[in-house]
Amino acid sequence: MPDLYRLAEGLMGMDDQSWLSHANPLSVWTRILTPLPLLILAVWSRVWIGHGAWLAVAAVALWIWINPRLFRPPATFESWSARGFWANACSCATGQACPPITCGPPVF
Repeated sequence: MPDLYRLAEGLMGMDDQSWLSHANPLSVWTRILTPLPLLILAVWSRVWIGHGAWLAVAAVALWIWINPRLFRPPATFESWSARGFWANACSCATGQACPPITCGPPVF
């Protein structure tokens, strides 16, 4: 079975800049609050719009891909979202748990 983290990272096309933007609290909150409700609405809309619902599903997938690139890197890495980003990015890069960061952007 392929490494799921590396596969997801490859599909998302995450480079260093998008990983840093991924840590912005606005990016985190919009990823938490929007994709699942929008995906549910897109799938549920198949009743109304038939096969056109696939366009809505594609729009949600596009939003998930664009979201980490829309925001600037955070000013500090002290928020829970930045620390969560660090754990996510580090585990994707190394496949292991990583030490917590204390300040500044992580170096990969």
